[in-house]
Amino acid sequence: MFGAGRKRYGLTASAILMDRDGIWIALVFDAWLRRSASERGAALVAPARATELISTADGWQLTLLRHSGRLTVRCRFLVDAGGRTAPLARMLGHHHRAGDRLACLWCHGVSSGDLGVTVTIAERDGWWYTAPLPNGRRVLAFHTDSDLPVAKELAGAERLLARARRQTDLASLLSTVGFQPVGNAGYCAAHSSWMEAAAGPGWLAVGDAALACDPLSSQGLLNALYSGLMAARALRRDLAGDTDAFAHYAQTMARVVDAYRAHLAAWYALETRWPDQPFWSRRSVPTRPGVAGSGTQTHTD
Repeated sequence: MFGAGRKRYGLTASAILMDRDGIWIALVFDAWLRRSASERGAALVAPARATELISTADGWQLTLLRHSGRLTVRCRFLVDAGGRTAPLARMLGHHHRAGDRLACLWCHGVSSGDLGVTVTIAERDGWWYTAPLPNGRRVLAFHTDSDLPVAKELAGAERLLARARRQTDLASLLSTVGFQPVGNAGYCAAHSSWMEAAAGPGWLAVGDAALACDPLSSQGLLNALYSGLMAARALRRDLAGDTDAFAHYAQTMARVVDAYRAHLAAWYALETRWPDQPFWSRRSVPTRPGVAGSGTQTHTD
């Protein structure tokens, strides 16, 4: 429930939910993508870690560490799809610009008689999210800034659940579905961050490596698919002789970043109940495209 208590924004989930920490996406979605790429001629090397990157006259020489040996790969183009860490772009000296310090504290659990309801609920120090997962599971997550005291106070599933039960609407839902946490709680980065330039001579960044989205935006998967499609188009155009293809891709992604930041600011602006609380006051200043507003606290990762 988001927005000064006057409007209630929620979702009754009847769609596919991709659980990034569970087997659903790890073993099904990712495996399908890898298999599809292999069937189309891609050589899959996994697991592997890039250890050295050298620019050559006709492209790149990349050294991968796999198992106990090294593999040298030569290629014309690099596509960094390495997530928030953007390993290849970092090796080239490029870094993400972080728009805030959002972090996610979460735990998984089991539920009986689940209603299939997904909700987002704001509170004074951040916002909550809970959604059903496959096989009778449910995720409970709290989003706040990593430098706020509450981020440390909620370490552990028991503390996380205790605070969740102090939120009236959330407590009612968790009680109705009989939510019980299972296993340890988790902590991960959830802040907005982006490459100042998502491409350069002979390389492109896609997905989270180009733009990592705040979960509230619900734009992460869309950005991954869209940037992948646009990168493929840029590669095809470059191979056809278009020397500006990568520059056009970088410009496209810069516009995506501007639109994303404006839309995210609009969503956060719906909540006005706690203007003096640090979490919300940091997000109270609208962000102009291409300019970090005073509430975004931009810094490099």
